[in-house]
Amino acid sequence: MRYLTALPILIGLLIAAVPAVATQPDACPVRPELALADMALPQSAAAVATEKRLSILTLGGAATAGKTAGGDAYTYPARLQARLRAALPGIDVSVTPSAAVHRSALEMLQRLDRDLSDTSPNLVIWAAGGVEAAGHVLVDEFADTLDRGIDKTTAAGTDMILVDVLYAPSIARVVDLMPYRDATLATGAARGVPVLDRYQLMQDWNDSGELAFDTTDPKERVQVARKLFDCLAAVLADSIAAAVRRP
Repeated sequence: MRYLTALPILIGLLIAAVPAVATQPDACPVRPELALADMALPQSAAAVATEKRLSILTLGGAATAGKTAGGDAYTYPARLQARLRAALPGIDVSVTPSAAVHRSALEMLQRLDRDLSDTSPNLVIWAAGGVEAAGHVLVDEFADTLDRGIDKTTAAGTDMILVDVLYAPSIARVVDLMPYRDATLATGAARGVPVLDRYQLMQDWNDSGELAFDTTDPKERVQVARKLFDCLAAVLADSIAAAVRRP
């Protein structure tokens, strides 16, 4: 139970407010191998080319829902939408979140058909693994859930990007996150689905001093959370914009 207690501490840090500003804030540095520079999103590229439309569905737990961020405009999906609209002028870009605190990957899978029907996305971005790590769900069961989700999106003619677990030093010390990160990366590689290695990005930013995830100062925690949301959105927006422009 102490692991289940620890997870909301990280989530509370990560879903603080991020400003909805007209100009794009500076993003965090990203190693080339983590930038998803060469990924293919054929369904999304086709929709952009023929319909001038890009519809994205984001699946996740508390960090995607961002209920304590002060409103939907301050979440990572909202920042992703803002960055993509800036990067793709003339394209009707929409990013719709389907997320809730403590929502597991299996629960996301069980409502995926409805979410796909409701939003008709070209691209699904699925962040998962934290709830499973905290609850000691069998890793094989978690990987099977991801695999079944990929099957559903493929059948719907929709692209997918997987996003692995969150990172913070204090959480990594008490929750065994690595098996779930590895399972996400392995599933993506086996199915040809790109994976945003959020764990490694956040570890890089923490270790370099770019973001201090274990800070205890309330004002600083807000600033860390604001920058994290926008930095994750920036990585995704840059890679998605490049992919949909690619012939």
